[in-house]
Amino acid sequence: MSFDTGIDHLFRHEWAVLEQFINARQVASLGAEAKALWSQGQFRPARIGAEHMRHAEIRRDSTCWFADDPLPSQRELLQTFDGLRVELNSRGYLGLVDAECHFARYDVGDFYVRHLDRFRDDDRRAVSAVLYLNEHWNAEDGGELRLFPRAADAVLVPPQAGTLAMFMSEYVEHEVLPARRERWSVAAWFRRRSVGVLA
Repeated sequence: MSFDTGIDHLFRHEWAVLEQFINARQVASLGAEAKALWSQGQFRPARIGAEHMRHAEIRRDSTCWFADDPLPSQRELLQTFDGLRVELNSRGYLGLVDAECHFARYDVGDFYVRHLDRFRDDDRRAVSAVLYLNEHWNAEDGGELRLFPRAADAVLVPPQAGTLAMFMSEYVEHEVLPARRERWSVAAWFRRRSVGVLA
């Protein structure tokens, strides 16, 4: 999808996939930063929910949150995401105020079972996004993102370098299928101010 088509698709169908959202240079730079952080021991086993508990039967990836003083490629991506945030607000009146981001690394066999990104007691996350950093990804490598839109069949998204998958955090359940090679991505959540604790 083109950028404009993708934004329209997100609001009509609650999901969109934008290929070549970033260029090869940006993919390589972000990938290098992620791998350097991994080698420095900056990644931690991923946790779930507002309680931040580790449940290896639910997800097995490792994550590294973007720092308050981000590295150069992270800073460039955050600027790109901020432009996307402005466009989402302009087109959908979502009231998005920021984005939180982390790198994610899936080792061979890692997965994340079907879930929603909205916490029961925190309604700030409005739009989820996953940006892939995997060059030369093949079908046999697995690791696809599977989306479950409410009014359509499931959608399978290969984790190809430069591809951005977006979906509405409150409504679209999704899962990550087991990877058969090391898999890298950036996960982001565009957030609005809280409108009240969820029941």
